[in-house]
Amino acid sequence: MNRRGLLIFVESSLELAFYRTVVLTILNQKKSSIVEDPLIIYKIINRIGNHQNSANRIYQKQIIIDYPEVPFDVILCHDSSVYKFSPKPPLDWELVESDLIGAGVQHVDHIIANKSIEDWFLLDYPGVLDFLNLPQDTILPEGDGITKFKSLYNKTNNVYVRGSESDALVQYLAINKITSIIHKQLRPLINHLK
Repeated sequence: MNRRGLLIFVESSLELAFYRTVVLTILNQKKSSIVEDPLIIYKIINRIGNHQNSANRIYQKQIIIDYPEVPFDVILCHDSSVYKFSPKPPLDWELVESDLIGAGVQHVDHIIANKSIEDWFLLDYPGVLDFLNLPQDTILPEGDGITKFKSLYNKTNNVYVRGSESDALVQYLAINKITSIIHKQLRPLINHLK
């Protein structure tokens, strides 16, 4: 059996920590059915600046060179919030996909967090409260996930900066609970890890 690689692009270090944990959770659940450890590479695409071609550059200048004999599938992980409401979003994910296919990637999937990944994290509200050291009876603020996170951080006299927290927050989350709720959105990742 030929080994295939999986290249996962995310938007921030926070998402990187989350998806690494999700992948480990899925692999641990499927451990008995996996013949060999999958080759999985994670890369961050920053949405600020001229990063429209960064996924394609990473694929052509790093992945193909480092793994010339390994075909890679790609998963693009991103939020829907910025892209749904902006006439000119920071990244055109369809163009990113098209560029990768043009570079030789045979299969590209998207995992899209409805609105933002913060909305997914709030599916384990008790875990978020534990991370922030807030009482469990703290009322969930109004608004979208980002607004809620900003409000919760404000209660701790801190400022929420998107993507800045990484492993610490993710370690407090009940990943199994979250993945069971967002199972359909994670289907491309689950299928790749079979």
